[in-house]
Amino acid sequence: IIYANGLFVIVCESATTPIYTSTNGIVFTTAGGAFTPYDAIPYSINNYDSTLLSVESTSLSSVAYGGNVWIAVGENIVLSTDTFSWAQVDSFTNGLVNNLNGVTYVNIASYVGFVSVGNGQEIISGTTQGTSVIKISYDGYVWTTLPVVSYKGFNGVTSSSSMIVAVGDDGVIYTSLNGSNWSGLNESNIISVNASTNVVNIGSTTGFQVGDTVRFTQSFNVISSGTTYYVVDVTSSTQIKVSTT
Repeated sequence: IIYANGLFVIVCESATTPIYTSTNGIVFTTAGGAFTPYDAIPYSINNYDSTLLSVESTSLSSVAYGGNVWIAVGENIVLSTDTFSWAQVDSFTNGLVNNLNGVTYVNIASYVGFVSVGNGQEIISGTTQGTSVIKISYDGYVWTTLPVVSYKGFNGVTSSSSMIVAVGDDGVIYTSLNGSNWSGLNESNIISVNASTNVVNIGSTTGFQVGDTVRFTQSFNVISSGTTYYVVDVTSSTQIKVSTT
């Protein structure tokens, strides 16, 4: 739910009535996949009982307002300039399970626009792998899907006056200063480990510091998922050395 531009707007996972709007926060009109004609019922907003949604069956998870447009995200992305007429502006095309769980309007020095995050899937060596999803748009109409930054899905996103923060599964946290480049806080994908030196090759060491506590979600090689490790050295941009002491 969001309150902006004089309206409360709710989105939900009901594919038949995914959007609700209200001027007072008490009486809401619904947005189904059909249009209810003009009438004069007192509780109607601008004389509409419901709104027009051009995508008849879509589940939505989050809504944001900025740049004079409303954006709702979920199974796809829909846009409205008045909260009554909504149209799809972006969708997933890989045929796998994808969902956008959060969207926010960002206004920081290096980026002004929308950021939406969620969880998706990709095929790696014939196996379906869960991934993060980040989409950005300067105007709400044209969206760009960013490269996968984590194999954990994102559940929400917000921003301050200088930074964007996305959070997700297992406590994963990523930040961005420009919407396009994202850094994980002590979370990265494991590529390999040197059993003799305990040097771990990872996707990126951004956010890691000597002394940080490290835990692994799966056991492999000499690494145990039930053991607490500590970063004893950040040897390169893609390598850390860990120890149990």
